[in-house]
Amino acid sequence: MPELDNFQHIDDIGEGSQGVVRLYSDVRLGRRVAIKSLHPHLITNQILRDRFVEEAKLLAQLNHHSIVTLFDYIQEDSFHLVMEYIEGSALDSYITEENGPIHELRAINIFIKILEGIGYIHSKNIIHRDLKPSNIILRSDDSVKLLDFGIAKNHDEDPRLTQVGAGVGGTPMYMSPEHVHGKDIDSSSDIYCLGVTLWQMITGKVPYDNMNQYEIYNHIVNEPLPKVTEIYKHVSTRMQNVIEKAVSKNKTDRYDSCDSFIRALEDVKSFLLNDGINPSAKSKKIDVKILNAQKASIIINDKGFKGSELTHYVEVGTAVKVSVDKQDYYPVVSDFICNADRVIRIRLLRKMNKLVIASAIFFFLCLVISLIILIS
Repeated sequence: MPELDNFQHIDDIGEGSQGVVRLYSDVRLGRRVAIKSLHPHLITNQILRDRFVEEAKLLAQLNHHSIVTLFDYIQEDSFHLVMEYIEGSALDSYITEENGPIHELRAINIFIKILEGIGYIHSKNIIHRDLKPSNIILRSDDSVKLLDFGIAKNHDEDPRLTQVGAGVGGTPMYMSPEHVHGKDIDSSSDIYCLGVTLWQMITGKVPYDNMNQYEIYNHIVNEPLPKVTEIYKHVSTRMQNVIEKAVSKNKTDRYDSCDSFIRALEDVKSFLLNDGINPSAKSKKIDVKILNAQKASIIINDKGFKGSELTHYVEVGTAVKVSVDKQDYYPVVSDFICNADRVIRIRLLRKMNKLVIASAIFFFLCLVISLIILIS
């Protein structure tokens, strides 16, 4: 146990292969803090040292109610991160040891807070890359704190630290297919990890339980996650749809942002509160996704949203009008009768600037005149 000036050791919190987290009292400020320390025998490992420093730099940039706060960084006998101490339970332990499956409405409320935190780091071009229930602390008031940014990376920083693959880390059962393949990881990879985490919250089960690493990787790449209703029947079809989208094998089929993920969960919540737990078997889903714009106005019948993705449910045989409008782009309108689930992907066409059009016409006229003069 390291002796740190001005800190008095109280208890050990947890330990991993690369470091340990302990509870200390800050004798100067009279508060409890959690100090994460790199194992002393690893301080000669330059890559691990760099990652530890990188985690400190990343946390120093972040200020969000759902993310653990970094107070200080100390380099003495080893490397130490001094962070706020959070009372609560790791989400995986809470599910396994205290609660079991989390009720759908409560899970939505908790998960939206998680998405807000991840959406915040994504807005800073940071990818967490190791999202899982054990890195989420659930407090007694159902607020959350996101932990362990040890392999999170800022895409603007040292590329040597942003390479992916087995050597970089990540927990196998929460990895996205592209992570398993050693391909580039981006925000959609975090969306996948979040989808698996939500699946575990709803089912109360660990994904890919009793499988070795090879079997887990094979399932991630080739097999869908089991339907939540096959494990825990008290779940709506709409929640199943949300999870399926989040954990799509093809990253372009996932939610394009945490905001879109939140919108989908809010839709499920509204349905459960207003229409009851059992969804109508006749209800069909319309999923509109804008491929080349972040903020367009999307309207499906009487429901509207300004963003890049909107999900809406209608009864079979309903007349549907989908309108998409964005300044400086041509509007898109689609009318149809909905008899099945529909996925509508729209690529907006930019309007030509009037000055550009006038210049093109002038150039064309000059070309015609030149040809006439040459011929004559």
